[in-house]
Amino acid sequence: MAMANGGSWIVPTLHAEPHFAKPPLVYWFLALLLKIFPHPFITGRFLMTLFAIGIVYIAYKLHPSRWTVLFLTCSIPLIYFTKTTNIDIPNAFFSLLTVYCIFQKKPVWAGSALGLGILTRSYLALFPLAIPLVRKNYTESLKIFVIALLVAAPWHIAAYVVSPDAFVREYISLPLLHIGAIPGDSPSSPFFYLNLIILFPPVILAIFQKNTLWMWILPYLIVLTLSQTRHEWYLLPIIPPLAIIAAKFIEDHKHPLIQWASYTMIIFPLAMIAFLPLPESEIISAVKTAEKYLAPGEPIYELKYSLIPVTSTFPGRPVLPVADKNDILYGTILMRNDSGVIELERKQK
Repeated sequence: MAMANGGSWIVPTLHAEPHFAKPPLVYWFLALLLKIFPHPFITGRFLMTLFAIGIVYIAYKLHPSRWTVLFLTCSIPLIYFTKTTNIDIPNAFFSLLTVYCIFQKKPVWAGSALGLGILTRSYLALFPLAIPLVRKNYTESLKIFVIALLVAAPWHIAAYVVSPDAFVREYISLPLLHIGAIPGDSPSSPFFYLNLIILFPPVILAIFQKNTLWMWILPYLIVLTLSQTRHEWYLLPIIPPLAIIAAKFIEDHKHPLIQWASYTMIIFPLAMIAFLPLPESEIISAVKTAEKYLAPGEPIYELKYSLIPVTSTFPGRPVLPVADKNDILYGTILMRNDSGVIELERKQK
């Protein structure tokens, strides 16, 4: 990672170019850890594991129930995306921490957590503010928001000053111009997030339980559904509140059938993880396919859109950016066709 190797801590870079797809907080954490233990994958998984443990702990503090812990520790999204070092794991942590501080009536801490969430996942971290707003606690909401700005604004200002064009183009204009659609992403159905029922079965119980946490969950789900870019990991921030609501439902309805159904919802994801192969990212599958035909040291290039930010995924075989495939005389080029499918083109000597 560039930051750990003496790069800028204000402007994240990818292939030596400014890269503002995400704010830098997680990059900062990783860079600090890499200085101590320079192994990207182990370090990344260790960091995400800490955040995942924090999620379970805060969820338990919000609702001390064994069902809360069981639903989270046995959930496919939390296990899988912790393993793949997904940036929405820390986003879920800071969102949950913000909500916990709101319920504890600690606006200063809530604002600080919200600010760190913004530095992790930009505007997607703002949804916990819906809870005090719906409750008409406008003074508390304003205080939390102002403190969050004080925490998050310095980096935004510094990044704009250092690299204004890239900051405006990637961090501000891109999400607005594409209404949430990221170039290179394949389109999906507006009903895409119904797969939450398979990924996290306890949502079935949560649907029938009234809870204040729905004030946070519903606006977030609406925005995700309206967005043109849809991915399973975007659901991570709402998994903990859904686990809490489902746990509350079980405790309020002590019927034997509900108890047995709840245990089934725990066993089901564990069985899927144990007996079914976990999906692999499209780009990693493409590179692994390409490597079967590559000569030692043969380079791999990515055309136009950044498909794989962490080139250390393939030690000794970096994935390099290229603007025009005609510029390449030798090597394998990864590109997306008009349907969004990754294709390989190999140019031999």
